[in-house]
Amino acid sequence: MDIKLICPKCLKELKKDFCEKCGSKATEIIDRGDYLEISPAIDSLHMIAKEASPIKVMWHEARTYAENSSIGGSLGWRLPTIRELKIIYAIRNICEIEDNADFFWSNYAPLGNLKDRYGIEFETGKIVYSNNIVLGKGYVRCVR
Repeated sequence: MDIKLICPKCLKELKKDFCEKCGSKATEIIDRGDYLEISPAIDSLHMIAKEASPIKVMWHEARTYAENSSIGGSLGWRLPTIRELKIIYAIRNICEIEDNADFFWSNYAPLGNLKDRYGIEFETGKIVYSNNIVLGKGYVRCVR
């Protein structure tokens, strides 16, 4: 079992159990095989699937994919928030998260807007939106 320490505020790898820069207590990232466990959780992020969906899908398919996933024998997976995607992007190299995909969906859907959905470009870390959920496709990174 591989365990990495990160600062929950700076999102940088730590060598000690606290961050010398901001004084925060370290968060453990525990490799559980199919997913990473975050203890204690950062925001509402407890677990991250190590692998993305095998193909790009439309947003509503992404949501269904996440909700129906059984990763590590656990149910209850979902699409990440924009904040959670930013965290995953920030720690991807520390935790060796597969990131060869270009765009990941978030769960964010602006109130009253039936066509815009947001995600992150994994090459740049930039938050972008797809203004056509019928044609726009992206990958899924499940979280709990």
